[in-house]
Amino acid sequence: MKKDLIGHIKAATVALATLSGSNKDQPFTILGSGFSIHPRGIVITCEHVLSAFMDKPLHERIAEATEPKQESHLINLKILCKRQGLLH
Repeated sequence: MKKDLIGHIKAATVALATLSGSNKDQPFTILGSGFSIHPRGIVITCEHVLSAFMDKPLHERIAEATEPKQESHLINLKILCKRQGLLH
C-alpha cells in the first residue's frame, strides 16, 4: 500500500520551467515544482513558484483583482473556469 501511494505521488510530481529556445545546452530552467491534481493539467504549487512566472508577485495580482474596479476580472476568470469544466 505505501509503495503504491509513493508511486502515485511520484507520478503526479511535476517541474515548472521556462523555455530558453536560444540556449541548446540548457533549453529550459526549472523554477520550482508542484503536483498534478487533475488530468487536465491543474497543478498545485507554492506562491513563490507561481510568482516567478509573473510580472508582479501573486499577492500583488490578487490585491489588484479584488479591488472594486477590478471585479470584472474575477467574473471573467469564473466564466473561463466554467467553460473549461473546472467549475460547476
